[in-house]
Amino acid sequence: MTSTTPTELYRAARDELLAARTDPARAASFTWPRVEGPFNWAIDWFDPMARGNDRPALIVVDDDETHHERTFDELARRSDQLAAWLASQGVRTGDAALLMLGNQVELWESMLAIMKLGGVIAPTTTALGPGDLADRIARAEIRHVIVGSADADKFDDAPAELGRVVVGEARSGWARYDDAFEADAPPCVGDDRGHLGLPVSVADVEAPRALHVRDDLRVKGLPGRHDLAQSTATTREVGLDEHAPHGRRRAERRHAIALEFGQQPVGREP
Repeated sequence: MTSTTPTELYRAARDELLAARTDPARAASFTWPRVEGPFNWAIDWFDPMARGNDRPALIVVDDDETHHERTFDELARRSDQLAAWLASQGVRTGDAALLMLGNQVELWESMLAIMKLGGVIAPTTTALGPGDLADRIARAEIRHVIVGSADADKFDDAPAELGRVVVGEARSGWARYDDAFEADAPPCVGDDRGHLGLPVSVADVEAPRALHVRDDLRVKGLPGRHDLAQSTATTREVGLDEHAPHGRRRAERRHAIALEFGQQPVGREP
């Protein structure tokens, strides 16, 4: 590989994995890219691929068949706004943020925003009660929580210094998630790389691990143009069903999500 920037190295490695997915000998010779310096998946891969890209990136279907969609460009811009606002709420590089949300748009926007800030994401099932949450907050040194309004009461006895953000109905003592997108929200400041003017390092993901976690989705029997990685969820457990063969669907479909982590439109370069 002759590419030098983190984005180019990541793209070249991803493309090599895709090309080798039906060639065991080629796959066996694959080597992980070596990125000098910090690598932030949200800034070094997602943003360059997403900006100006109006293809659907995220589709969430609720129980009542309500569709929620975000394009790549919308996710990039909204996660910028959210990251700037979270920084104004005290989220700093290295801070651990607990996300207690269902399979919903705000979950994915929050993950991208926290990545951009260099924070540590602690996804948490909504099934946990106050006791388990108190233990997790203490052991993981959680400093901020982003929680659906239906679960906010579970944090009544949490440490007073814990940063609290509520999604949905307003709660006393909690910052409202939607305030991140109001007219008076903190502006997003770009640096000379065209990214958010916020810390990038410390909690950044090691490139080989990022490749395995995200682009592993792209080499498990996905046919054609590999457009979308799809998943269904019947619990509050969130994520792509990366181990399911193409075409297999769980019978009890309650939520559906389609999230494309890497495929470029033809002719588009990061």
